[in-house]
Amino acid sequence: MEEKKSGILEKASALFMKFGFKSLTMDDVARELGISKKTLYFYFEDKNDLVKQAVISHLNKNQEIVLSFCNGANNAIQEVQQLMQCVNVQMKDTHPSVIFDLQKYHPDAYELFKEHKFTFILDTIKSNISRGQQEGLYKTNMNGEIIARIYVARIDLLFNPEVFPREQFQFTDIYTEMMKYHLYALATKKGNKLLDKIFNTPLNI
Repeated sequence: MEEKKSGILEKASALFMKFGFKSLTMDDVARELGISKKTLYFYFEDKNDLVKQAVISHLNKNQEIVLSFCNGANNAIQEVQQLMQCVNVQMKDTHPSVIFDLQKYHPDAYELFKEHKFTFILDTIKSNISRGQQEGLYKTNMNGEIIARIYVARIDLLFNPEVFPREQFQFTDIYTEMMKYHLYALATKKGNKLLDKIFNTPLNI
């Protein structure tokens, strides 16, 4: 039973990311997943419950991926490079309104995302900055706590259609430029050499 529920959550999460949270109804989800609406309501009370659990599933999966990259990277910059590739692949076909939809129509789920930003993502960036400083790739005269919080604060901005109209900008371009700005500001001369190699080579997306 739990395995079937997990499968539904994984597929529903992909649907919400692709089409947005507002536009999809429970009927749409059941039809796209090839199950009856009765089955969907057996596992979830309503759409809000489905969205909340789908967000939890999505965030947990992302955490596992991020931790595997962090543990397998040779240095702090390679760590971020791998994370960038992962984010760009995941977000390439993501509906631009997902964050706005969550905030406006599913505030409980949005609070989970907000908590994720200010715990897991914040700690991950702080850890990366500390590692880069120890490896001589990032400047040591910069406050990692403040830089990490600036990074987290920019996340919602990436999805803001007033700042980045989707008919004009692609998410992958926006995110890549934000990461260049973040990394080059932190990098030492040693770090700059690694970054120049990375950004002169197209990312695998």
